[in-house]
Amino acid sequence: MALSLIAIVHFVLDEDDPQGIVRRFMDALAPGSFLALTVFTADTDPVGVGGVGVGVGREYNARGIPLQIRDKAETEAFFDGYELLDPGVTLVHHWRPVADAAPVRDQDIAMYAGVAVKR
Repeated sequence: MALSLIAIVHFVLDEDDPQGIVRRFMDALAPGSFLALTVFTADTDPVGVGGVGVGVGREYNARGIPLQIRDKAETEAFFDGYELLDPGVTLVHHWRPVADAAPVRDQDIAMYAGVAVKR
């Protein structure tokens, strides 16, 4: 079984305990199940994504769409207690990239990804 939370948890604010929500879902799954998760980040472009007065985060929130931007450590917290698969939590374009794919600049990517196994 796999819990796939792709482009979802950044719409759950910290005050709503997103890690707790994910843990409750994972608790219901059998050992050997997977957690696949992506998280919106401003680590690669603090001004364009998360900047005060500008940025994607401000635009979402200004339109009434709650958006929680998280850094790498906050993303890794979703995987606490599970066995992360290689390459761990990384920008999505670095997670098992296609060898001959066109290069993508890190600053053009605003999302971390990870996959883990529940033991």
